[in-house]
Amino acid sequence: MAFFIAFFAAAVGGFITLVLRLLYERTALPVWAIPLVAAIIAGSAFTVNEQYGFYVLVGLFVLTFVLFQVAFFYRSFSGLRERFIKERQKNQSMLKTILKFVGSLLVVVIFYGALVYGPIAFVGVILLSVIISWLTPTTKGQFFKLQQILPTSKIRSLAMGLVEVEGIVSASEQVTAPLSKKKCIGYYYAQYEISTDSDGDRHYHLLSVAEKYQPFKITDDTGGVAVVPDGLELVSFTPSAEEERGGRRYTEYALFNNERVMLIGAANERNNQVVIIKDTVKDILAISPVTSVSRWNRSRPLVNTALMFCGVAAFLIAVILTIPYTFDGHILTLNFWQSPFFSWLKP
Repeated sequence: MAFFIAFFAAAVGGFITLVLRLLYERTALPVWAIPLVAAIIAGSAFTVNEQYGFYVLVGLFVLTFVLFQVAFFYRSFSGLRERFIKERQKNQSMLKTILKFVGSLLVVVIFYGALVYGPIAFVGVILLSVIISWLTPTTKGQFFKLQQILPTSKIRSLAMGLVEVEGIVSASEQVTAPLSKKKCIGYYYAQYEISTDSDGDRHYHLLSVAEKYQPFKITDDTGGVAVVPDGLELVSFTPSAEEERGGRRYTEYALFNNERVMLIGAANERNNQVVIIKDTVKDILAISPVTSVSRWNRSRPLVNTALMFCGVAAFLIAVILTIPYTFDGHILTLNFWQSPFFSWLKP
């Protein structure tokens, strides 16, 4: 029995490691460290007293649940100010921007209401999540989703409408990037305020954004096409320059001549010439280095699987923690009908 408790604790420790690596980006410890420590502690506690071993397991479940919830809330609310600024810079009305954030908060409220009111609320949270994700897609998420669906078109044979092209970019007229002072086709320049919490962790709050792009051309082995950069967004670019001074952080992303990129936008005809502009239906004109696209295509399936596993496991842990139990030292009794998840099923 002690071996089973230790094995089960190691499995939970492995899940904690996964949460720390994926959600907290903590990779200092080797992957086997937490499972090994958890197994030793749980097995030793069970050897001393069976109840202690059981308490260690419950503690591991609680720790996993708390870690997952803290990460969820931190990621949901820590960047509200930054996302609000970005939404306003898209020239959206203040009312529409506020409604998007209110909708996001409703998702959280309904999710935790599901812990009390059962499966009907879960159906509601799923539907609301789908609606909000459909109404407020991020450019990055939309870009990588579309690049998986759209075929890569040859420039010589572009059809009108939404297209994906890959090639080398160039511009006859360039601008000077504000931080690196390099000549480039265009740049995205962000200024952040640096703050430090009581634990010494640093946080960055977006203060302002400046961006400028020159008209450019993208060329593949069949020809070239002009790109009108109005509304262009850079996706998964590596910063071309970063600097911190005076409690501020400055980050610059730049698009340079002769970079190989993937571009998604709308092919349109202007003055008897085909150009690529921002697609008004999908609301997208985005560009990303080919290396970033290849890396995303390799890693994203694994990340999706891991996140789904984390979500399902966190839900199961939440279910287990809501089930009242009694333990007399030898027999564990679970009172399923007293749990808010199952009480509605009781005849």
